[in-house]
Amino acid sequence: MKNIMDFKAKLGCILLALCLVFSLMGCGGPEAEPAPTPSPDTVAPDDTPAKGGKMGIVMPKKPGSWNPLLADSREMVDLYSLVYDGLVRFDEQMRPIPALALNWESGDGGTTWQFHLREDVQFHNGRALTASDVTATLKLLKGYYENSKVTSRYEGIFDIIDSYSAVDENTVEIKVKVPGHRVISAMTFPVLPKNYGGISTPPAGTGPYTISDLEKGKTMVLTANGKGWRREPYISTITVTAMPDTATALSSLDVNMISLVHSTLLTADHYRQKDLIKVQSLLTQQYECIVPNVYSSDVSDKRMRQAILYAIDRSEIISSIYLSNAVVVDVPVTPDSYLYSSTSFTYEYSLAKAKELLSQMGFADENDDGFLEKNGKAFTLSILVNENPGANTRADAARLIATQLARVGLRAEVNVLSWEKYNSALKAGRFDLALCGYDIGTDFDLSFFLSGNGRQNFSNFSSSKLNGLLKDYSSAMTESEIKEASLEIQKYLVEELPVMSLYFRTNSLVYYEEIKGITLSRDMDVYKAVEQWHIYCQGDDIKAGGSQ
Repeated sequence: MKNIMDFKAKLGCILLALCLVFSLMGCGGPEAEPAPTPSPDTVAPDDTPAKGGKMGIVMPKKPGSWNPLLADSREMVDLYSLVYDGLVRFDEQMRPIPALALNWESGDGGTTWQFHLREDVQFHNGRALTASDVTATLKLLKGYYENSKVTSRYEGIFDIIDSYSAVDENTVEIKVKVPGHRVISAMTFPVLPKNYGGISTPPAGTGPYTISDLEKGKTMVLTANGKGWRREPYISTITVTAMPDTATALSSLDVNMISLVHSTLLTADHYRQKDLIKVQSLLTQQYECIVPNVYSSDVSDKRMRQAILYAIDRSEIISSIYLSNAVVVDVPVTPDSYLYSSTSFTYEYSLAKAKELLSQMGFADENDDGFLEKNGKAFTLSILVNENPGANTRADAARLIATQLARVGLRAEVNVLSWEKYNSALKAGRFDLALCGYDIGTDFDLSFFLSGNGRQNFSNFSSSKLNGLLKDYSSAMTESEIKEASLEIQKYLVEELPVMSLYFRTNSLVYYEEIKGITLSRDMDVYKAVEQWHIYCQGDDIKAGGSQ
């Protein structure tokens, strides 16, 4: 997936390059009070932000559809988040909080939900937001869901939604297929005007910035929305410049053409410059793990899975293969989530523990060749991984894992296959261990790859207890119930290891230091708190509104 402007320098200082971004992309339970919108960072009196200034970001040369619901690159998802809002957004702990919906509740155990809209919201063209705009947007998404030729990253909401309707001008009612809280996190799609028909230019939005100029294939200019429901942003103008790829964008930053870039490149940190350019990690939902084939006798014993995980030095993999662009975890929950339990971290690298477990299982180096045997038989693990000509990091990680397993006497062979053959081998169970990546949803529902009938359960692990825990999580309603159900799942996963967690991937936000207040950014949500971003402070030589 794939993200304009020029910025003039302060008096007597280096020219500040325009910011470039290569990015992508309620309340708790039914009885909970609406959670507050994240507040800006506390700023010291001498550092009080002042309005004004420009920032430059990027978009692809060929952005695809100008329909925000059909955005297919990180850059366009991030760009559209500046112009459009959903009913719900996320706070710094990935907790759903109010956006266009002021609050919501369910009165029948989670089967029917009502979302109550703010009454002071206008589209950028001056027309008031109503429930019919939300239902019209849902109608578009349902059409995409039913049309195999059109793909929207938001259409999966209809895996959850059964029906929808406008109760009155400010209330939308949603009936879900399975009772529970998941629909809340799904209501983040951009809400479009009801008269939008998929035209070739962007529709009006309700977000913190409005599109004031557009030259397709070249530039777009965004202007701060002074009449929005959120606080008016400090930065008055964002210029978006079309770029062919991330590398070009970063090079433009390096020669003072751009000021901010969202990069997925592992080498983005090379652009860091003291007192000039910062590089900030952006946590993603891209989860990397080892899937064990539990019906293979070699890894059916959970002690073998535990020994393997103890023998893998994930820090070494992250530093040498991913250039520090990942965060170690033992569960498929990001460490910044309010659901994450630090007590879930169990498998700290330990060759001694790995060897002890293998010894308990009867493995020993019987012929002094450096590798373990059992009952006189040699033992070899097959590691399956997909080939990716553009970035072989996962295959490189698999090879390093094989090297690490050899340190405890486990022989492993890495099989790197084309995507088609890899998927075929996964489904047929032709592996002992498989390196896999999953995009974990922001609702943190893990059923799709952990439940017994999950469509991506390649380990073939099936447990009535785990299925029950997953169901408890999905049907939970209050925040306390959701957290408790998630904790029980995490406890189970570290004990039984139906999957063996490695890490969550991170991206990079590369930007000029003159842009202040960037603290809550995340992959797929770079502009989460753009209202607090600023370039000027009270007391600067060049004031907002003055000459630039």
